[in-house]
Amino acid sequence: MLTYANLDLQDENYAFDIYSGFFEPADVRRSDGVILGKRGLDIGNSLTDRRLIDIRGTVRAETPAELAVALQELMAVLDMEADPQELEVTPNTLGVTDTWTIDARTTSVTMGPLQGGMTFALISFVLEAVSDPPEWVAES
Repeated sequence: MLTYANLDLQDENYAFDIYSGFFEPADVRRSDGVILGKRGLDIGNSLTDRRLIDIRGTVRAETPAELAVALQELMAVLDMEADPQELEVTPNTLGVTDTWTIDARTTSVTMGPLQGGMTFALISFVLEAVSDPPEWVAES
């Protein structure tokens, strides 16, 4: 099971999976800032490492009205101004045997055109981990 902010992203209305950001290492953005020829170590601005988690999938329903409700529920969770929420991957998802969690916030949402008589939508969203270092935590 894949959940974000307590919303099950793999139920009868949602079919989402992590496309990238789970098995890959975090993006390393730190640097020394050493200036050659200068005495000592001059520390420049250091950016923290980051982990972007790309999640892609579909929202589907029996009727356009049900799709509208499911989309509203998803978009409420993916509010880019909301506080970071917990993303959880449970056993039997992506082949993992433990529960893995990470706190993340939404950075972008892309929605394709409504299809299937307005009962089906493709959606992709990107979450950014907020912890430093941005690592997944295993819970046995």
